[in-house]
Amino acid sequence: MALKVILDNLDDVDEALKSVYQQVDGKYVLDLDDSIKTHPKISALNSAFERQKTVNTDLKNKLTEAETKIEEFPSDFDPVEYEALKSGSGDKPDLDEIRRVANEQAEAKAQRKIDKANDERDDAKASHETATGKLNSRIIDGDLTSLLIEAGVDPDNLTVAKAALRGMNKFTVEESDGKDVAMVEGQYGPTSIKEFIKEWAEGPHAKPFIPDASGGNSSGNGGKGGTGTTNPWGKDTRNITRQGDLISKEPEKAKRMMQEAGLPDSRISTLLGSITA
Repeated sequence: MALKVILDNLDDVDEALKSVYQQVDGKYVLDLDDSIKTHPKISALNSAFERQKTVNTDLKNKLTEAETKIEEFPSDFDPVEYEALKSGSGDKPDLDEIRRVANEQAEAKAQRKIDKANDERDDAKASHETATGKLNSRIIDGDLTSLLIEAGVDPDNLTVAKAALRGMNKFTVEESDGKDVAMVEGQYGPTSIKEFIKEWAEGPHAKPFIPDASGGNSSGNGGKGGTGTTNPWGKDTRNITRQGDLISKEPEKAKRMMQEAGLPDSRISTLLGSITA
C-alpha cells in the first residue's frame, strides 16, 4: 500500500512508519529526500514545468518585441485602413465593411479554437469514464471473488456464482475509509458488499454453489431440474443454478428464455456479458 504524502493525523499509520512523518502547519507530511525528484511522476512534472518556463520566456520576448513595434506607430494609426491602402485599390476603401469582415474572421477563428477545446475536453472525459468503468469492474470482480471464496463457494462454481450475482444485482464502487470498495444497490441505498455476500451465503440461493450448504456439489446433475424445460427466469420457477448453467453452456438458449420471461434487454446483456467479465 502506498504511503500518503499528507495526513491530518497518524491514527491509522503503523507505529513503525510514524517516524517518517513530520508535523508541518498542523499536518503530518511525509519526510522525503532529494531522490524523490527521480520518481517517475515527479520527474514528469518537473519536465513539464521546464517546458512551460521555456514557452513563457518565448512568449514574453515576443510580447516585448510587439510592444516595441507598436510604440513606433503614430497615435492615429488604423490597421484596417492601412491594409486597404496597402492593397493598392484606387477607390476609397469601405472601412466599415473591412472592419466587419475582419471581425467575422476573428470570431470564426475564436469559435474554431473553442470547438477544438470542447472536443478535446469531451474526448478526455470519455476516456476517463471508460478507464474508471474498467477499474470499477475489476474492483467489483476482485471483491466478489475474495468474499465468495471466503463464504465457501466451490471454486468450480465461482464464475457462475459471480455471473448470477452480477446479473441480478447492481454493483457500484464508492470510497470508504480512503479505499475504493464495491457496494450493492439495495432497496434503501448502497449496501456493503461484505454484508450482502454474508446474507446471501446464509440464504437458499447460495446452496447450489456452496458444498457444505447443500450437502455436496449440486452441479452433478448438469443444473437440470424437472423435465429441463422449466424457465429458470420465470416468476414462479426461478432457479439460479439452472440460470448459471445455461449462461455458461447455452447462452443463446439462455437469452431466449430470459426474453420469454420478460427480462429487459439491458439486464439480459449484463447477465450474458458478466460470464466473460
